[in-house]
Amino acid sequence: MVESNTGSPSATRQPLCVLVTSANDIKLSGVCTAFRAAFSPPAGPTTEIQVVPRPADSGIPHGQPWGMQHTYEGALARLDNLKRAADAEAEGTIRTVESNRRPDYLVSVENGVVGLLSHTATTGVDVCCVIVEESASGRREFAFSQGRPYPLQEVQAKVTRGEGGIGKFVAGWYDERPELTVTRKCQVIQATAMALAQLKGP
Repeated sequence: MVESNTGSPSATRQPLCVLVTSANDIKLSGVCTAFRAAFSPPAGPTTEIQVVPRPADSGIPHGQPWGMQHTYEGALARLDNLKRAADAEAEGTIRTVESNRRPDYLVSVENGVVGLLSHTATTGVDVCCVIVEESASGRREFAFSQGRPYPLQEVQAKVTRGEGGIGKFVAGWYDERPELTVTRKCQVIQATAMALAQLKGP
């Protein structure tokens, strides 16, 4: 995925290469949007961003991270597994298949559910954790997004009954609630932007 401002002076420069530990279109698009905003000056040309998917395992056998710590660990495991796979290769260096170049940044995205207990119910909040690593320096920063409601009790009931299609159910649940304006892509953009701000800061 490459997003740029066609015809701008940036089109002649080598694009900023960002490797993402996922092939999910929403995550890739969100990361690209955040990087483009962070590296394009307000009055200048749009920086061309080359986002390259490189899926990596989160190490979570059931696939659903619970709590902020578990969500962070899932994102971290994806990033470490990506780098471990590269170390096993002949050159020991991560390179993109598309351009055979070392990426400028590595990005790992993980969404998880935080459970909140009260006297009468258990509710859920969906959050996104993003880890960004600068390849040249090896520096890493992470950030969490704004949370959004998650239909935890309904999902638990479906799992208890042995039903499948949880992802489709949750997507439909959000589609039926347009007033919840913070989308999954918004979460990815927020967390990526905050992690990048820390990397670019003093």
